Amino acid sequence: MKIQSNPYYPVPIEKYSELFDFVLTQNGMIYFERLKKEYDAGNDLSEDEKLYLSTLHLAYATMKKSVKECHEWQAYMFLIGEEVNIDKSGIKENLKSMNCIVDNPNYNPKLYKSHIIWKNDILDTIDPN
Repeated sequence: MKIQSNPYYPVPIEKYSELFDFVLTQNGMIYFERLKKEYDAGNDLSEDEKLYLSTLHLAYATMKKSVKECHEWQAYMFLIGEEVNIDKSGIKENLKSMNCIVDNPNYNPKLYKSHIIWKNDILDTIDPN
């Protein structure tokens, strides 16, 4: 299936860095690595830390244009989905105030929208029975 080789199909992989309205900073990379190390070691993270890790991981995966990292981010989101409120407000704003992410000057909102439209069209064709 296309989604396995390109999680944001039909967005070309080389355009991943334009998908979201934020990008990772050097400070964000350091914080991401620290949180990931703590999570991988089995240490408990607070709800906010889990959400910071999620947001930073997404920024890292799309910055690297890495299909593998995008799939790892999706797996992480699946794991924490019932533990946290993934729609909690203020997470991006907090990361911006911590200088972990900044506005993406190359952001193209049409790219993510094209992925969502494609995904919804596919879901509409699946027979639930």
